[in-house]
Amino acid sequence: MEGQDDYRHITPVHLPLGTMVVMRYTYDNSSANIRNPYNPPQRVRFGPRSTDEMAELMLQIVPSDAAALDELRRDVSAKLQRDVIAGLQALLTENPADYLSHTELAVQYVEAGELERGIAHLEEAIAVKADFADAHYNLGSAATSPEAELRDPAEAVLFAERAAKRTGHQDVMVLDSLAAAYAGVGRFEQAVRAAQSAIELASRANAPHTAAAIRQRLQLYLQYKPFRVPSP
Repeated sequence: MEGQDDYRHITPVHLPLGTMVVMRYTYDNSSANIRNPYNPPQRVRFGPRSTDEMAELMLQIVPSDAAALDELRRDVSAKLQRDVIAGLQALLTENPADYLSHTELAVQYVEAGELERGIAHLEEAIAVKADFADAHYNLGSAATSPEAELRDPAEAVLFAERAAKRTGHQDVMVLDSLAAAYAGVGRFEQAVRAAQSAIELASRANAPHTAAAIRQRLQLYLQYKPFRVPSP
């Protein structure tokens, strides 16, 4: 962990348009490295654990034109997301049965607006581990997709109910997803009850913003309206 630190230039460095910043990392994965956690040495791959390859270069950048800040944020966010997707794809190439990576990749795809790909990876995760609640929860959230052709309300209810059962009806986000799924098939009384339970749990957990967001959705269910995630 000693290399995880911040280094600041005394004088800021100007980077003209088109500048490429490169950093070289050197690894010692041999048995001569006393900090190597594996003996004998093992091949190290990309991943989130401290024993994985996770070297990163992060730069603090201040745009010379303040009006360009929003564009810079969007570009950096999109680039980081592409890197995460590429890393997860590499993990799955090596181990197609990695249900955790399937689920995380699905989340990344959904955030990038590629819902069909996300759903496919959630289904892969469930095919590997049928009782994995996170994958069921995310599939249940398909009921709120802004793309009608990707919505399967009946299947969404099935996945959301499974996730709620496996989490003992004690997970705020799962219950929120279950409420949306119920509303998606017109079961508004059940949607109201699930949303109210989610609000109660969020309030107990001192999560007022989460509770407020679910209350907004609850108002839709009370008016016999489903909730749809706005199109990006």
